[in-house]
Amino acid sequence: MSNPFLGLDHPPPSARLLSAILDVDDAARSLELLRREDGGVRAFLGVRFAGGPDAVGGVAAGMRFSLVRTASLSLLSGLVGDGLECYGLTAEAFLDRGLAVAAWAEMLAGRSGGDRATAFALGLLYRVGMVPVGRMLSRVKPDVRIPVGRLAPQLAREREEARIDCLQAGARLLEMWDFPEFAIKALRHQHHPLLHTGRRGMTVLLALSVALGEAMQRGALLIAADALPEPLLDEVRLERIALHDCSTAVEESWQRMRDTTRAAARA
Repeated sequence: MSNPFLGLDHPPPSARLLSAILDVDDAARSLELLRREDGGVRAFLGVRFAGGPDAVGGVAAGMRFSLVRTASLSLLSGLVGDGLECYGLTAEAFLDRGLAVAAWAEMLAGRSGGDRATAFALGLLYRVGMVPVGRMLSRVKPDVRIPVGRLAPQLAREREEARIDCLQAGARLLEMWDFPEFAIKALRHQHHPLLHTGRRGMTVLLALSVALGEAMQRGALLIAADALPEPLLDEVRLERIALHDCSTAVEESWQRMRDTTRAAARA
C-alpha cells in the first residue's frame, strides 16, 4: 500500500505558523522566533499581511484570531485539490464542510469560555485526514468510492481500503507537523470524545461542532441540536437553549465565510 503522507511530510509555512501560535500562549513570542528563523513563514506573513513581517508584531498583540484564521484557511486551501474524488467532493465542497464546523466551533468556544481562535482552526481542519487518504486512494485504487454521509461507515470503509481512517490520518499529519498534543488528540478522539482521558475540553467542543456544522449543511440543525448527548454539553458547560439562540448567527457567519473564500479562490 502506498504511503498516504507522501509529499506531506514537510509542513508548509502556514502549518509551521499555525502550530507555533497554537502551542504557546504568547503568540508574539512565537511569531518573533519564526520571523527570525523561518524564511518561508516570513514570506507567508509578508504576502498575507500589509506591511510585511515588520508589521506582524502589532498583529500578534491585538489580532491573534485573525492570524490563526488566515493561517488555517491558507493551510487547508493549499492542501485540497486532487484526491477528493473518492469522497465525491470538490475542493469547494470540502472547504464548505470545514467552514461550517469552524463557525460552530468559534461560537461554542466563545459561549463556554474557550479559545475561539484554536477552536476555529481545529474546526476547519476536522477532516484534514481525508486529504492524505484520498490522495493515496487516487493513486492506488482510483475506482474506490468512500461514503461521507455518516462517519462510522466512512471510517470503516477507509480502514478497509486504505488501512487507515481519516481521523487517524489527520492526527498523524498534525503530529508530523509538530502541532500541540491537545490538537492532535482532538482530531483523533472527536468521534468518541468522552473516551479521551485528561484535558478533553477542546475534543468535546470539536465533537459538538462537527455534529452541528454537518447538520447545518443538511438543513437539519435544530434536530441535531436537540439530539446532542447531555453529557457532552455538561462537559463544556453549555445549555441546549443557547444552541438554538445562536443558530441564526452561526449560519450567517458560515455563509459570509463561504462567500469570502469562494471570491478569494476565483481572484
